[in-house]
Amino acid sequence: DIEEAGLCFTGSADSADVVFDNGVEIAGKTTSKHPLNSVFSSNEITVKAFQAIVGAKQWLCPGFDMKSQICEFIGAALMDSNSWWLLSSGQAEQDVLSQTMLTNDWVTAVRHVDVGYTTAVKCAPPAISSNHFYVVEKRALLTPNNELYIWGKDILIYRHEIRMNEKDPDPYQALAAAEKVPKDILAQLIAKQFGKGAFDKLDRDADAIVADVIRLLLNEGNSDNKNFGLFSFAFSLGRHYDAISPFLYRVKPVSVLTWFDDDDKTTSIVPAVVAALSGRADPGCWRQIKG
Repeated sequence: DIEEAGLCFTGSADSADVVFDNGVEIAGKTTSKHPLNSVFSSNEITVKAFQAIVGAKQWLCPGFDMKSQICEFIGAALMDSNSWWLLSSGQAEQDVLSQTMLTNDWVTAVRHVDVGYTTAVKCAPPAISSNHFYVVEKRALLTPNNELYIWGKDILIYRHEIRMNEKDPDPYQALAAAEKVPKDILAQLIAKQFGKGAFDKLDRDADAIVADVIRLLLNEGNSDNKNFGLFSFAFSLGRHYDAISPFLYRVKPVSVLTWFDDDDKTTSIVPAVVAALSGRADPGCWRQIKG
């Protein structure tokens, strides 16, 4: 795909026109070092960035820094006993089997602070299956002139088996490893419970949330018209009244290498990004979000 697009990889950033994943700005080069990378660099920083707008949007999952907001977290958990909490560990710990775990028990969440979990983000109770936690992931491109594109060739859907092993001698078992789920399977499950067209509406709602987040946070940093960003937006799926709705719980920068891994090693993303940066976005790859 890269050669067919008339592109090639170079041996160094100095001789390249577009630089991916190097993590630094290079004067005069178009690089994926967007200012929003720093806002989304970790769950802790993202939670803090969202603190000011928690509650302002019904789709935004409230998050808490467990090191400094433990009382606020307990208060929020007690107010909604049906809530689920996605805990994340800022770094690998010896007694923690996974850097992410899911629990619907706030006491469990507090106990796990002692073993390195640093953030708790509220997730909607599972709306499709009581045994699985479904995640819909959107990939987005933010260009140097603040044009926003959603990757439209596919939608990433993951499913984690929920294993609540709190009574087990090893209490730190977290979410089971994610497995990919074909879009058609999730669409059928949603249609069965929420009606025909519910999945398409969910897809559109998630796009709108991505656009809202980008607009809300663009003032966190200004690009020098050379920087672009590739971001992953992860949504849990919950019931809102009688409909299925996406609830944003994680945003992070995504590397091209990660994209390769998730796209069966194809290299279509590189020419697709380069084309979008040059104002020739392929409508077969990207959906532009305007407004």
